[in-house]
Amino acid sequence: MRKFFKTVFIVGLCGVGTIALAHAVLGKHRTRDAAHALQNLAQAEVDELIAKQKDMKAELNKLRSEYPKQIAMLKSQINQVDRRLLELDKEETRAEDIVRLCEEDVSYLEDQRDVVGSVYADARVIEHRGSKYNTVEAEKLVARIAETREIYTTRLEDITVERDMLLGEKDQL
Repeated sequence: MRKFFKTVFIVGLCGVGTIALAHAVLGKHRTRDAAHALQNLAQAEVDELIAKQKDMKAELNKLRSEYPKQIAMLKSQINQVDRRLLELDKEETRAEDIVRLCEEDVSYLEDQRDVVGSVYADARVIEHRGSKYNTVEAEKLVARIAETREIYTTRLEDITVERDMLLGEKDQL
């Protein structure tokens, strides 16, 4: 506590000495003008800080009113992303099932073609899913099934890319 009073006394003494020196060097009127200029400068600075505080309060109130709307909008976007991710999951399951069925059909038809070709050289008829095909028709069917498989394999890749993009978007939200 004693050190505090000592510091205050020294600072006060230096201030009085500075004012006395300015009064002696500059004169009475100039010292008073300098003091008024300092006072005006300090008042202008305080007025500016008060204006900034009012502006900040107004901006804060504006943000308080907008904040719930922004939160609701973000929640809505997150819900949309979640719904789209669920749709992609269903579509992916469907596409995987179709690819699996296509692979089974192609495998079955190729096996039947080999069996029918070696055993029944005269009457080459392949039965598949309730329909009968000759070897040429069976080859066309295999080609169509392979094309379908390729389409759905590509769609599975697209689903993976879209899912990664949506998960990245969701992380940013």
